[in-house]
Amino acid sequence: MINRLSRIVDRARVLEGAVETADAPHAAAMRVELSLPRAPRALDTLAISLCTICALLICVVIATLFISSHLAV
Repeated sequence: MINRLSRIVDRARVLEGAVETADAPHAAAMRVELSLPRAPRALDTLAISLCTICALLICVVIATLFISSHLAV
């Protein structure tokens, strides 16, 4: 997921640099393409955040199991 996000960001950086030197029709097409990757970038960021939250919750479950096994004895 992080690799996909970095490819989206790299492509946006390349387009931002190229817009300044491109002629009018190509610059307009590049601006349209720059507006498109916002949705995939947001979804990738959300997926990474949810995976992180999931990992933290798994740690909480494991800690709870260890604590409950020591309290039950």
